[in-house]
Amino acid sequence: MEPMNTQRRSCDQGVRGGDARPVNIDPSTPFGPAPLRRPRSVRRTSALQVTWPEGRGGVLLFSGHARDIFTAENRSAPETLAEDRLSMCIGADRIIQSASAGRPVPGLASLVGRSSIAGLRSAVAAALTDEAAAGTPLYTLLEDIPGVSVVSNVAWTRWPETRTRQVEENAQSRQSRQGVCIGLAPGSSGLKTNSHPSPRVPSLIHAQDPLGWHQLPVEGVIDARRVRRIDVWLEDGLLRVDSMFQDSAAAPGGREAVHEYNLLATVDPKRRLLIEAHAHPHVLPFVECPAAAANLQRIFGTPLGELRSRVLETLRGTAGCTHLNDAVRALAEISQMAAPLLS
Repeated sequence: MEPMNTQRRSCDQGVRGGDARPVNIDPSTPFGPAPLRRPRSVRRTSALQVTWPEGRGGVLLFSGHARDIFTAENRSAPETLAEDRLSMCIGADRIIQSASAGRPVPGLASLVGRSSIAGLRSAVAAALTDEAAAGTPLYTLLEDIPGVSVVSNVAWTRWPETRTRQVEENAQSRQSRQGVCIGLAPGSSGLKTNSHPSPRVPSLIHAQDPLGWHQLPVEGVIDARRVRRIDVWLEDGLLRVDSMFQDSAAAPGGREAVHEYNLLATVDPKRRLLIEAHAHPHVLPFVECPAAAANLQRIFGTPLGELRSRVLETLRGTAGCTHLNDAVRALAEISQMAAPLLS
């Protein structure tokens, strides 16, 4: 018997259409609620949840929801600029079986039959050029499919009935991926131990700003979940960015964090350049992981339009952290997101 109800909905149902923070020095402490929305700011929030309608070893249902909002005055009711939903049914072999969105999306069907990991981002970029050019919330969700596909099985390590077997499988998987990131560099602790921090996740929603997040996925099922928050505002002629990235999983009595970063960045809106970015690790599995943050300076000065590819070229392998790389790549659409601030 599964430890929780894994049935959420079947794969054929598809989609139904700031406050200051101290620099974190303990990479095992979750970020906590979102900061209060700033006046004249744009916020993107996204959530991609994985559930198993058929139980462990069966198909994976990816359910995504993302939204962009504009705030005129602090904590005023936000204006929704864009909102997207995504549903994908992916086999245990990580082959996409179906894909649908909350609106017609040319090119989305072409992803069916492809791996949800290898080569998917290139396929998305080639098939959904209009979404990429517009920097839509849907594109953010699609970009997260490969990363979530890789880490999703961590959900089964949270339950006594499945923990031992899944921990062993995950350890074998890490051995096969030696060298893919700084946390799995040869000789790292990630290749020697199965234990890592699993702190409880506080609510993402600020008690004084319940409108700051879109509706989050339903709890009460075995799931893996990736969420993002990207805040953008104009200050002294530059775009300032405060973003947060979190992978988590349902666990007995609540949620537990798996990966989490806070990223602060500055963008030149006229030249569309990433001037600088600083990462603050909050929850990471191995002691080596936070060291990747020091390498972000290598991508300073990168045009936003080249950011996704530049990150993969410059921060590849043991020079980077795959989760930090994902956090930085999501900044590629800052110019499109910030359009209401620049008009």
